[in-house]
Amino acid sequence: MTIADLPAINKDNIRNLPRPSYIKWLLREKEHVLGIQTDCYFLDWEIDEAELEAWALHVRRHYIRDDELLEDCSLHEMNVKDYLSDFCIPMRYERDKRGPAVRAGDFAEIIISDLLQFIEGFSVPRYKQIDRINPNASDQGSDVIAYKIEDPDNPKRDDLLLIIEVKAKLTDPVELDKVIKNAAMHSRKDAPDGDFRAPFSLRAFERRSRRVGDDCTASECRRLLNLTEHPLTIRRGSAAVVSLGDVTALESCPPESLGLSEDERLIVIHGNKLMELVHSVYDRCVK
Repeated sequence: MTIADLPAINKDNIRNLPRPSYIKWLLREKEHVLGIQTDCYFLDWEIDEAELEAWALHVRRHYIRDDELLEDCSLHEMNVKDYLSDFCIPMRYERDKRGPAVRAGDFAEIIISDLLQFIEGFSVPRYKQIDRINPNASDQGSDVIAYKIEDPDNPKRDDLLLIIEVKAKLTDPVELDKVIKNAAMHSRKDAPDGDFRAPFSLRAFERRSRRVGDDCTASECRRLLNLTEHPLTIRRGSAAVVSLGDVTALESCPPESLGLSEDERLIVIHGNKLMELVHSVYDRCVK
């Protein structure tokens, strides 16, 4: 299947992002025994131009959908490449020094979202990167929100809300333990007895989804916001996306040394030269 064969993702099918083909290069490794749930994946991205272009299309759709892109370009009398470069896609360093860090952080959040949705079967709203005022400045709030809800109109105690704090370190040097500690430290902000940023993100997602007619996501977000009347199960996790070929050093790190609690989970995605991959994908987002 070529990019031309992929269905357009517009306001009326905004939840139907196709399973990205790069998922098959996300290779699950043996479980590293840390005393908490730990999921480790190696990203082998030795792929061809067609696959990189498909990956870039998947990423670009997190910033602007297909029909919105064509409408905006027409209204502003701009070509697609210039509009995406100027208003949607985080830039390379040459144009804004914050761009590469935002690219890395967004890439990490998107790949964790894909893992949770397409491998683990969670629902994951894709409204974190969309409609930014400045493409080179990340939104505040929880990094990745995922959930499993049987019926938002019939709330149950075992409905599950998963909040993941994501940290990326894609350039040398990479100290894995420090990346995980940083994620764990910020994850505590999402504890119900902490700052609990999730409601702010959920409210933003509810409003953004409602505005584009995504009533299903809006209804699910409203259920997740109604915790006082209808409690549910809340789990937190930390994720590290790092440019490392090997992460067996994890096995010598007890959870407490990384700032992780027993009820958390840890996701690690690693691979070689990941910042090179990020630029390869993002540079194609504007072509």
